[in-house]
Amino acid sequence: MKTIIFKNPDGVDENKLEKILKKLKEENIDFLFFENEEEIKGADFCIAFGGDGTIIHAAKICAKYNTAVLGINGGHFGYTAGLECDEIELLSEISKGNYFIDKRAVLEVGLGDKKYYCVNDAVVSKGALSRMIDISLFIGQKEVTKTSSDGIIVSTPTGSTAYSLSAGGPILDPSVNGIVITYICSHSLYDRPIVINDNEEIKIKFIDKRNSESFLTIDGETSVKLKDNDIVKIKKTDTLSADLIRIKHENFLDKLNKKFLN
Repeated sequence: MKTIIFKNPDGVDENKLEKILKKLKEENIDFLFFENEEEIKGADFCIAFGGDGTIIHAAKICAKYNTAVLGINGGHFGYTAGLECDEIELLSEISKGNYFIDKRAVLEVGLGDKKYYCVNDAVVSKGALSRMIDISLFIGQKEVTKTSSDGIIVSTPTGSTAYSLSAGGPILDPSVNGIVITYICSHSLYDRPIVINDNEEIKIKFIDKRNSESFLTIDGETSVKLKDNDIVKIKKTDTLSADLIRIKHENFLDKLNKKFLN
């Protein structure tokens, strides 16, 4: 077997990384550290060692090659991780084929002729100044609301436990076929988080009434400045899924209790 290892570019615990490499050698699993996407084509699976950002980044790249990712938590939270650092011995289950693959939804985000993909969320938000932005939200062809706020978050079920949760959004089981829309500090009593069917297309129009800055941010790693009347189009893609390896017999509620309630 062969794996490609993604690691947090800001640094990892080298002692823990060495334990992972030692276990891979014991299992006769060849490994390379990620340098370019061409390497993924020959991999049986990939490993992402770091926090949720590293795991999401790896899963998004690997989705293009239908290659599953095992997240090993080398960060603080690690909600999307399949293993903790003290569970490295369970890597042997990969060689035996004793694992599950959780398919996570991916959103396609369009802005003009540019196209992006996100596993967690797409966010339209204000710039550095403490000045609200004005946006119109469309679901399908219908304009749902016009609002003044700090922004709006559109998240997958996977992303419902990230920025959206911090902004007061609901938690979705990753198996739910839904998209979460959460407002950020809306100046209205009526703008509340909503969950819609993931076969709907969402459009967010930025209206620059206040000479304010607005940005589109994808999974917290790609940011694009918006212009007046720019329209961001968001929909679930049926051609890609982020495949996360799960070794432990641990369901969504188990993980929720472990990471959020203890």
